[in-house]
Amino acid sequence: MRPDRSTGRPGPPSTLLSVRDLRISFGGIAAVRGLSFDVRPREVLALVGESGAGKSLTARALLGMLPRGAAMAGEIRLDGSTDLAAARGRRIALVPQDALSALSPCTPWGTNSPPP
Repeated sequence: MRPDRSTGRPGPPSTLLSVRDLRISFGGIAAVRGLSFDVRPREVLALVGESGAGKSLTARALLGMLPRGAAMAGEIRLDGSTDLAAARGRRIALVPQDALSALSPCTPWGTNSPPP
């Protein structure tokens, strides 16, 4: 059994990603309400729901990339850290379902990507 990252002792794997009571709203209108989950090493999590259910907003919150006007509450930790911007593109990333509509092949990457 591999050591737990948080304690260094043998045991179950530590949580890589932890989301607690995530709430996202726009002008007081809730878009995501009280979402909580954990992802451990070798686990896969699928966010499934109707159009407008908040899947993309949740993914953007995990990257620290919510749109202007969005208010977020709750806690997101990646490997125990809340500094999501430092991990963006290195430890956590978003691959859009339809990358061609999300990224322009005619635009330099730096223009498509937010600053680190």
